[in-house]
Amino acid sequence: MRTGEVHGLKWKYIDFERRLILVRESIVLNEEDELKTDGSIRDIQMNELVYKALQAQFEVTSMKSEYVFCQRNFKPID
Repeated sequence: MRTGEVHGLKWKYIDFERRLILVRESIVLNEEDELKTDGSIRDIQMNELVYKALQAQFEVTSMKSEYVFCQRNFKPID
């Protein structure tokens, strides 16, 4: 994933059941943005390591932020 896609990754785009990361948005220069091309919109299959890491991250941030990875104030990473 591109940096902006990771920063803009929201929990609603994590499908633990099918083990997919749905790449749909990004954050660039502190602004949420839709992806520029249809080719950028994609689903990424999680391997076991990523699946377990995201489950652990879910325990930390899911109830405090819509973003998977966030700052200590639960705002998206800039």
